[in-house]
Amino acid sequence: MHRRKLRLAIEDYREAENGKGLSKASELDHHWVAKAWLNDVGLLQYSQAFHNHLVDGRVLNSLTKRDLEKYLNVSKKFHQISLLLAIELFRQWDFDRE
Repeated sequence: MHRRKLRLAIEDYREAENGKGLSKASELDHHWVAKAWLNDVGLLQYSQAFHNHLVDGRVLNSLTKRDLEKYLNVSKKFHQISLLLAIELFRQWDFDRE
């Protein structure tokens, strides 16, 4: 997951250099995702795993069901669905914290 985080950050900065600016997801640090966002979603019990893997806005945007199971130990199917739907909703809101 750490390699992915670095790759996503590099890609984001390259796009910013081309005039697109940084993505809104880049504004969301791993502390906010692990504490505030997971609390809002109602799945704060995964906070430590998200924090340990430094899941920030960019990584959050790239998570898959497999990632949730393999890296973040989210084994309950309804929790996986809830997280994936919350991520999709976040995308629709263009990663606006409010």
